[in-house]
Amino acid sequence: ATAMRYAVQKNYQMHPLLGAKLVKNFPNFPPQAIHIVLQHHEAVNGKGFPSKLAADKISPLAKIVSIADSYDTLCNAKEGRQALTPHEALKHMFARQRQQLDHRFLGVFIKHMGVYPPGTIVQLSNGMTGMVVSINPQKSTRPSIQVYHSEIPKKEALIIDMTIEPDLEIIATLRPDKLS
Repeated sequence: ATAMRYAVQKNYQMHPLLGAKLVKNFPNFPPQAIHIVLQHHEAVNGKGFPSKLAADKISPLAKIVSIADSYDTLCNAKEGRQALTPHEALKHMFARQRQQLDHRFLGVFIKHMGVYPPGTIVQLSNGMTGMVVSINPQKSTRPSIQVYHSEIPKKEALIIDMTIEPDLEIIATLRPDKLS
């Protein structure tokens, strides 16, 4: 089992090289974008792959794609691993991946995604449950939330702008698979 995992990992670490080689032959693929494909798994601390490049050697666009790729991987379940909620994914990236990701781009990403990114299911202090539908860049803890009610069709659901509801708070984020 260990040998198999090692072989799978080595194979996985080859995909940036194989991808760059593949897109190089695409007729209209921008040549400057090949570095993005090649470097999207490099880490600013030099512990990425395939070339173990450090911060200043990695294309800025590859650093951005690395952040988006990390977020996407965390939010979408893969074999044997449970997906994180958008909120959990951002928390994980900030707490556990800061050394691998460019801190400036990560900060911008988190700021624009909000503390509660769209798609996050939340429990409100008034007992309602809803899904974040948009963020407020000026007040990242006060998004707009589409409220769930079993008797109201989704198209007619109430949307609460938390910036104008000062007494309402988000008390928890919920996992979609834990909802009834």
